Amino acid sequence: MTRIGIVTPGFSASEGDWSIPALLNSVRLLAQDHDVHIFTLRYPHRTRPYRVYGATVHPLGVTHARAGWHRLTTIMRGVASILRQGKFDVLHAFWADEPGVVATLAGTLTRTPVIVSLMGGEMAHLPAIDYGGQLSGLMSRMITFSTSRAAVVTTGSDWLAAKSPFPTQVIPLGVDVTLFNPDGETHHLKGEPALLHVASLSLVKNQAMLMETMALVIQKLPGAHLHFVGSGSEFECLQTLSRQLEIAAHITFHGDVAHHELPTFYRAADMCLLTSYYESQSMVALEAAACGKVTVGTRVGILPQLVGDEYLVDSDDANALAEIILQLWEDTTLLDQLSRESHRRVLEQFTLAHQIERWNRLYAKYELYRRS
Repeated sequence: MTRIGIVTPGFSASEGDWSIPALLNSVRLLAQDHDVHIFTLRYPHRTRPYRVYGATVHPLGVTHARAGWHRLTTIMRGVASILRQGKFDVLHAFWADEPGVVATLAGTLTRTPVIVSLMGGEMAHLPAIDYGGQLSGLMSRMITFSTSRAAVVTTGSDWLAAKSPFPTQVIPLGVDVTLFNPDGETHHLKGEPALLHVASLSLVKNQAMLMETMALVIQKLPGAHLHFVGSGSEFECLQTLSRQLEIAAHITFHGDVAHHELPTFYRAADMCLLTSYYESQSMVALEAAACGKVTVGTRVGILPQLVGDEYLVDSDDANALAEIILQLWEDTTLLDQLSRESHRRVLEQFTLAHQIERWNRLYAKYELYRRS
């Protein structure tokens, strides 16, 4: 049994809290065979340890803004929390900024191997939308510090691995196919076609392009309807844009949907859309594929590993995305073929079981290293 310390900015407050679903699923399976401890820096906002699926969670409950000297205080508290729990065989940081620094400092002090997983925009530099870990000198230095001291750095997609200036192992987070699959209940989504976009409503998701794409699609397919699942800071701006483009009648904002209810939306869609400027991986593309629905959109994250390049576009090419949607709706045989192929690839490479098997091999390697 390997003793694993996981460091993350947030973790589920209970087994019913889906704050970061991929982490909760991972811990649920890892804790069946290992002694797992979670060191969560900011969420939930409490400080008493608790148990989730057999893992012990040590929350710091930090509530202040993530800036300036407060970061140093958070990092030192995180390191101290790890040191109080004694020896670990391996430390695993999810995100390379604060969690990565906490894990690598603790690992250096205890001579413990550290794995750092890139989970978000750590390598992004998108000043036009004020997004990315490389925009801030302090953030960039933190990321460099942790990735340069880790025994291994993992990414969730070949696309991100190609952008990383240091060696990485591609180990995608896997989708739980017991929940996300083609069978079961289906939510009613109007539209012919019914198009689905699942994401936070934020600038990095490039949803203005999605609106422009929809304006082009309905010129040829007046029955088309675009469904947004998710909430965020761009909600009002997107509502306004839908009115300006005179497509508001073809748009539905469903708001946040409980994680366990998402499969009913995927199953009801004719195809799913992703238009982000940047994705470290994109779990929604895997979830859709696991439910038997293809995602088309921009060349980011895991999407190039699920569909051919002819169904991917640049982040400013609404015309090309509209043409892909029109082509697939006209050729439903091709649409079904792409959906089946996406589903097959998920089952063969990207399930939660595949992920845990890869993590276990990595943990075993560094457990042996630590004990030698």
